[in-house]
Amino acid sequence: MDEFDISRKHTLLIIFLALLVGGAYIGYEYTRYESTETEKKNAYDELYDSLNVSFLEDRIFEYGANLTPMDLVTSSSGTVTSFGSVNTYSLGNQKIVYTVTDTEQVYGQTAIKTFTTDITIQDTRYPTVSFGTGEISVDEGSDLDIYANINEVSDPVDGPLPLADAAVACEYAVSSDLDLNTPGNYSVTVDASDCSGNHTSSSYSVIVNEVKKVEETTVVSVPNVAVSTAGNYEAIYAYLTGTMGLNKAAACGVLANIYAESSFNPMAGTVYFGLCQWGGGRLGNLQNWCAVNGYEYTSLEGQLGFMYQELQTGYTGVLSVLQSTEDSEAGAANAATVFCQSYEAAAGLGNRAIYAVNYYRQ
Repeated sequence: MDEFDISRKHTLLIIFLALLVGGAYIGYEYTRYESTETEKKNAYDELYDSLNVSFLEDRIFEYGANLTPMDLVTSSSGTVTSFGSVNTYSLGNQKIVYTVTDTEQVYGQTAIKTFTTDITIQDTRYPTVSFGTGEISVDEGSDLDIYANINEVSDPVDGPLPLADAAVACEYAVSSDLDLNTPGNYSVTVDASDCSGNHTSSSYSVIVNEVKKVEETTVVSVPNVAVSTAGNYEAIYAYLTGTMGLNKAAACGVLANIYAESSFNPMAGTVYFGLCQWGGGRLGNLQNWCAVNGYEYTSLEGQLGFMYQELQTGYTGVLSVLQSTEDSEAGAANAATVFCQSYEAAAGLGNRAIYAVNYYRQ
């Protein structure tokens, strides 16, 4: 065997050994790579599986509630991000999407996981009804606008509700058995329904007071009794027939009562005071009304104005009788009687009907 053959064999051996070593190295590196990729995948899967978020169990909220998507999250295993917003001014169901993100420490891989939850927005608040007062007292025969005492009918969600013939959705209706010509206790009821079907019923009372009238035939013969017309008689008579527009008979009926109460003196009395001897709360009302309207409560003008204001509001039945009084002696006697019983609420009539007739004769 020559040297060339030996050298070639050595070269082939070296190449073979090199290939053998290289293949072993490549196999080792491939195995190591495969092992690393498996570990990375396992690490990622473990991280992904660990991502979680918990939400409130009760996710039913009232219309208009102050609420954000993150308010629903109670706990999480990573960084939580929400998509979209919560609209608590929209009734019904809403779906909200969240992502939870985290990074594992060995290979620096980031996992993202998506979650969804839903909420329900509902309206359970009832309409509200507001009245000017809970009770109104009027005399029989009076006029009364039952709607004027209704201040507001409104719903926290739907706002002011309109009036309708029946309390269907988003409206209110008014009903009453009121008979202004028959004394008794009555109710005015407001039934209101909002757009979600919540219903409210609320009422106020109306008391119709009986106005006692004297039959004109009861005045058969009246003695000619002299009654004073001194002091403020003419000014009061002018106010009754001018500003108030009463006829002579009705004015004489009022004059007879003022004479019996105060002899036309606006400064008469202490606990009961003035032309009509107002006392208690009515005296306070006199003082307040005069102060608001620029009068001294001790003045003739202020007291006459207050008397007329009372007749136009709380004693409309008395005013109605005065305005419809027959212009006769019997009418004067009847006006005096009604004014005494229903406005003055005096203990007895006394000579007031007689005074009225004799004023009428003058």
